[in-house]
Order: sequence, then structure tokens, then C-alpha cells
Amino acid sequence: MTARATALPATMRRLPSVDAVLRTDGAAVAVAQFGRPATVAAVRTALDETRAALAGGA
Repeated sequence: MTARATALPATMRRLPSVDAVLRTDGAAVAVAQFGRPATVAAVRTALDETRAALAGGA
């Protein structure tokens, strides 16, 4: 197993949860401007894209 493959799970665990992101001041601004459903969807998309990039080596 490569060092990268060993480190990947730990890196993924360091990503915040959707709930943790939604508790930030920035997310509160986004919720006020765009609504909660759109903000939740955007946060989920960003986290999914980050996970995919990490898994793909990007």
C-alpha cells in the first residue's frame, strides 16, 4: 500500500461535515441569500467534489 493510499482515509476524515459547514457564519449568509435547500445542496456538491478530487489524486 502506498503512503498516499494510507493517508487518504485520514485526509477524508478531516473534511468537515455538511452540518459543521452549515453552522459557519458564511453558510448563514448563504442561507439568508439563497435559502437552506440550495445552500445544503451546494455544500454537499463541494464536499463530494473535494472527496472525488482527493480519491482521484487531483
